[in-house]
Amino acid sequence: MVALCLSLLAAGVYCLLTGFGARNGLGFAASWRRLPAATVTGPLLGGLFGLGVLAALICAFAL
Repeated sequence: MVALCLSLLAAGVYCLLTGFGARNGLGFAASWRRLPAATVTGPLLGGLFGLGVLAALICAFAL
């Protein structure tokens, strides 16, 4: 449950920061380049999402 929440939190923050997913919005690559302080925010969001996915996989195989 926590892993799913981490992944959704990272995806939601990404969408809020970049406008990705908005009607007639930018594509994924273009919105990724628009991240504020992309050298820090991008890897941080990617790491949070990756951590959530990894935890979800571990929980799925363990349970």
